[in-house]
Amino acid sequence: MLQQPIRECGTEPVTPLFGVLSNPTSTRNRAHLSAVRTAAGARSPGLHRAVDRIADIPAVLQDFAQAGVTHLVINGGDGTIQAVLSDLARLNRQPAWRPVIAVLPGGKTNLVARNLGLTEPPERLLGRLFDLADRGRLDDHVIAHPLIELDLGDGQTPHVGLFFGGAGLVGALVWCRDSLYTRGWPLSLAHTVAFVTLVGGALVGRGGDFLHRPLTLETPGGRRATGTFMVAVGTTLDRLLLRLRPFDAGRADDGAGRLHMTAIASRPGAILRALWALGPGRFGWGRGVYSVNAERVWLHDSGPVVLDGEIFHPAPGAVVTLRAGASVPMVSLKPHHRAAGGR
Repeated sequence: MLQQPIRECGTEPVTPLFGVLSNPTSTRNRAHLSAVRTAAGARSPGLHRAVDRIADIPAVLQDFAQAGVTHLVINGGDGTIQAVLSDLARLNRQPAWRPVIAVLPGGKTNLVARNLGLTEPPERLLGRLFDLADRGRLDDHVIAHPLIELDLGDGQTPHVGLFFGGAGLVGALVWCRDSLYTRGWPLSLAHTVAFVTLVGGALVGRGGDFLHRPLTLETPGGRRATGTFMVAVGTTLDRLLLRLRPFDAGRADDGAGRLHMTAIASRPGAILRALWALGPGRFGWGRGVYSVNAERVWLHDSGPVVLDGEIFHPAPGAVVTLRAGASVPMVSLKPHHRAAGGR
């Protein structure tokens, strides 16, 4: 599996010191932040910080590092997690602090938290993490999770996250946020309607730029796929929304193949083949369905792209690079992720 337990036998346990970083503007936190603040304050006085602006995150991380925080709890949505992971990557270029990451589902979609089995209400989940730590069992649930590095080709430091989307998927995400989330639709229903609208619109040839985004996908082996695509997705997660796993289950094209990348053309035949392939996980490469497991891929003329819910706009003509980055220690409560040894 991509995500491996990182506990090692024979090493001494460390008494966890928790630092909790909350985004008060994240959707679920509007109802749960007070309870999280109370629980965190009782455990680690002074080590719960609420950040109203993404720009404030680096200073909080520096404070946590200086305080000796061993377990960083991110209480927010996927965009907050992406911002924290990106800042951690920059901070850890001075390799002195590598906290275990735990996430609380404080946002709207909470794709990362769901993939890690962290689905309880934030304050209840935080209490569960504290209980596991008190019983010396929290390290049983720490895995090494590879990240995605998104290089926009602008010479800036790459952004770091866990889920990448491009082509028509970006338009579907914006439409879902603006038209369904704002009406208070339940998440599962909103995601189902957005998925059906995306696929149905492509099948009948409607949707304009919403569904038909030209781009070129290039792999390390020199393969290229050019056309208009309904979706382009890349991730190191097990599954996506609606528990879908639209990736090829075959061998890696290069290296360990930690990055799963799939692009599906906006053609009825390609879409039907992709839907059929969801069961066995054999997407292959060709006839409008292009799936690869690799360490890096390139996207030419991609248009807007999304990383963990945040939309980025590469410059026209820029080559976007996606690569599997470093692995970070993360808490997972999924049974099949549980470590077997002692730390």
